[in-house]
Amino acid sequence: MKLADLPPKLCWEMEGPFPETGFESNGLTNAPDFVSGIDCRPAGHFHDYAYTIGGDETDRELADYAFFRNLRACGLPRWLTGIEFRRVRLWGIRHFRYDDPPRGLARLMLYVRCFFGRYLRW
Repeated sequence: MKLADLPPKLCWEMEGPFPETGFESNGLTNAPDFVSGIDCRPAGHFHDYAYTIGGDETDRELADYAFFRNLRACGLPRWLTGIEFRRVRLWGIRHFRYDDPPRGLARLMLYVRCFFGRYLRW
């Protein structure tokens, strides 16, 4: 799917780096693109582009939080957005293009931080 295949009004409401014209993505990876009749493809497209750009863990966290806000902008209910956000925080680590990928114990600690991060901030 390319940017031209997405609803233009929704694309202008998305946060994060604006995808190049030729960039292709699969929408929401391992999840339906339409949830309860709501088109979530723009959020997935922008998120995939941010993951393609890559960076460090801070860049990934920024991309994931922008994904959360983009899903809300698409009209997805907060509880479903929360589920998608947790899913991408936990399992998106293997799709992100890290400048210096974490290995061993550092990778395990990233998973722990992603899973319990919400509770550790309180």
